[in-house]
Amino acid sequence: MDFCNLRKDKINDNLVLYQIKNGLLFGTDALLLADFICGDSAAAYKTGVEFGAGSGVVSLLLAARGKIKLIYALEIQEIYTELAGYNVRVNDMCDKIKILCADLKNCDELYYKDAKIPPHTADVVFTNPPYIKHTTDMGNSGKLSVFEHKNIARREVACNIFDVLKSAARLLKNGGDFYAVYRPDRLQSLFSAMSEYNITPKKLRFVFSGPGSSSAPASLVLVKARQGAGEGLRADTIYLP
Repeated sequence: MDFCNLRKDKINDNLVLYQIKNGLLFGTDALLLADFICGDSAAAYKTGVEFGAGSGVVSLLLAARGKIKLIYALEIQEIYTELAGYNVRVNDMCDKIKILCADLKNCDELYYKDAKIPPHTADVVFTNPPYIKHTTDMGNSGKLSVFEHKNIARREVACNIFDVLKSAARLLKNGGDFYAVYRPDRLQSLFSAMSEYNITPKKLRFVFSGPGSSSAPASLVLVKARQGAGEGLRADTIYLP
């Protein structure tokens, strides 16, 4: 780890977070996702899996708040796997969070050290996935970063939303919960993937920037879904300062 290229931040719950200076820094979406999961139920999940751990911020917040007893946090990029592992050690969370350098698409071959993570054993899967389509049409996807690790984190380079839901369905117990933060303009893709893999949306929270009277569209949406559940969807909104 190149410590000269790291910045140190103090975040919620008395956690310390190291981030790559020229990397993708955690934002409001990560904090909102952690709050959404924590506020949804008073009970704690026994086992959880995170897809795309990045610096480890969401898993750290959930572990610090006692929301999930044991988390396997997957990260495909080695540089972020190393960073997340360092953040887990700095915050003394090694007994609660296990970092794996792994591709979520290979969910049938997930190992932490020598122990395999069996299918259909997770109580919850959560993710802040890449939600910009990977395309050469810059008019729809914006300008690519010169840093490939940013592109992988933001764009559907290494996986898309169907990959995410396929693997979530493979890892979740029947009745297990799935949480994500996503872009409202891509909800159709998210719902299509959920439908294909028998994961039913149960709760939406649309996030708006500015006062409640603002006419601007929602900037983010938080989603809770459940493996094998019947229909019944609730929706609410929050407004950020």
